Amino acid sequence: MSTNNNSGTTTKPNNNTTTNSTNNSNNNNNKDNNNNNNNNNGNNNSNTNNEDAANLNVPKKLTLKTSMNEIKLSTVDRVVPSVKYPKSQPLAHDVLFNGDGTINLPKLQEHFFGEGRLHHEDVIEMVKMTAEILEREPTLLQVESPITVCGDVHGQFYDLIKIFENDIGGNPANTNYLFLGDYVDRGYFSMEVILYLYACKINYPNSFFLLRGNHECRHLTEYFTFKEECLHKYSEEIYDFITESFNALPLAALMNGKFLCIHGGLSPDVKTLDDIANIDRFKEPPSSGPMCDLLWSDPMEEFSPDIREHFIPNDVRGCSYLYSYRAVCSFLQKNKLLSVIRAHEAQNAGYKMHLQNDATGFPSVITLFSAPNYLDAYNNKGAVLRYENNVMNIRQFTCSPHPYWLPNFMDVFTWSMPFVSEKVAEMLLVLLNLCNDEEAEKLENSVKDNTAEEEKRRQMLRAKVKSVSKMMRMFSLLRQERETIMMIKSFSPSRKIPQGLLTEGKDALKKALGDFAQARKLDLINEKRPPMLDRINSRGELLRMNSRGELFRINSKGDLFRSNSFADLKPLTGPQETIKITECSEQNITSNNYQPSVNESLTATSPTTTTTTTTTAPTK
Repeated sequence: MSTNNNSGTTTKPNNNTTTNSTNNSNNNNNKDNNNNNNNNNGNNNSNTNNEDAANLNVPKKLTLKTSMNEIKLSTVDRVVPSVKYPKSQPLAHDVLFNGDGTINLPKLQEHFFGEGRLHHEDVIEMVKMTAEILEREPTLLQVESPITVCGDVHGQFYDLIKIFENDIGGNPANTNYLFLGDYVDRGYFSMEVILYLYACKINYPNSFFLLRGNHECRHLTEYFTFKEECLHKYSEEIYDFITESFNALPLAALMNGKFLCIHGGLSPDVKTLDDIANIDRFKEPPSSGPMCDLLWSDPMEEFSPDIREHFIPNDVRGCSYLYSYRAVCSFLQKNKLLSVIRAHEAQNAGYKMHLQNDATGFPSVITLFSAPNYLDAYNNKGAVLRYENNVMNIRQFTCSPHPYWLPNFMDVFTWSMPFVSEKVAEMLLVLLNLCNDEEAEKLENSVKDNTAEEEKRRQMLRAKVKSVSKMMRMFSLLRQERETIMMIKSFSPSRKIPQGLLTEGKDALKKALGDFAQARKLDLINEKRPPMLDRINSRGELLRMNSRGELFRINSKGDLFRSNSFADLKPLTGPQETIKITECSEQNITSNNYQPSVNESLTATSPTTTTTTTTTAPTK
């Protein structure tokens, strides 16, 4: 395994690869002198290559009989030369920015694709420019077709770039886009995702739209991976600027005046579209209320007309509500809408058409999820919705390969600890077995009968040997299945694997991540809203947020003041604050004031399949 300390990435060697110098000398015999000089390969430099190979003691041809002691890999060249080095230098300012102040998107995409980073000042400038654009937008956007609507991305940058291909979502330069939130967390390329989306917003402010998701807040990004990634790649100052910019993201969009697009769903406090437009969004999302519900609510699992309640508490999320089919139909009819388009939930097919509205013949709710193979474990497809000429086309796509990062940005030395532990346990087992053999010889040569004390000592020694042997097998499994174990740990809030799973062996670990349903079941605990924590600012004052998202600071005298920013926070401290759940498709809609003029059709297609499902709603 070779590692790059600059990026934290790790690549696995190919079994068919010997060494860089051997491969290069075999593959470059016909290259010209310039290439020979650059690569130290080819016929003209064969003597040099032979000397290098001799110095490295690299055998000309590896066989099964070749001893590993005869192979010495270069410490300069990569073991797998086909894997490119990450970009080592930040993208220059004059390359990143065009003369008119817009962003050079092709260069930025190429740079991010190679795991490159930006200058600290350039990141701050991009975030400030985007925040200024977002602040001028209303809380409820008005967007028109043709448009591509996308669901959760969750830090999967290489899949985001695939969305922008012409046969899926289209080039942002000539395609309108609406993203429904959840750009960061869980994936390892959240910084690249949010900065690239912000760059698109700077270049196309009137055709590229971003809504807020429940993960676009300080509370969740501290709990999950975005803050850790931001500190690893940039700085806490940049993290503060980005999380402040999240407060400017709009909460909802009205598409063609007929489809309500939001991240989560409906709220019992939202009766009309004006209720959404009047929400004060420029704050950290509260744990209850209409803003919380728009970001956190979900449709009921049993989405049926038989359920009479409109809203029930959402125990899975730990906040907000589950809304029923009746609640959606009532809201659509009152506001003369056809459907609710939302994200927020992983879907095996990348999308889900919920039960049709009887009054319109159109799906009452459409759920989109645009992160294929979510967490590298779900094995799901991603999907986007293309709406044009009254035709709604859902396009599915599969995941793209991406650079490998060790879990939680771990370094290779920490990663290798199970191997070291396994070797220590192996040595201990050898010593214990040696002691056991010596004692057995003593007992055989002794003429005395075994006493109860000697037998007890032998049993204790056998138990130690069995324990160490079991421990060695566990460490061996930890080393061999490290990636699978770390994935299972990431699903658990305690970051521990379920009790007894490790002793069941490799097959049990593989089965635990075998399919979409099992992966989602393991990850269900991470769908819940994390508990709120008190904070301490730089003046030693206690910062506390109430359930409405209002931030207050309390000084040493107990005086209470309203605060506007988390920017000067120190590390987390203080007691936890408990969050309580507050209990409590184009077609004619049956309405005297609404008469559609054209048919609406809904089509679901996938580049990898030939199945097409079409729903057409008749015109009244």
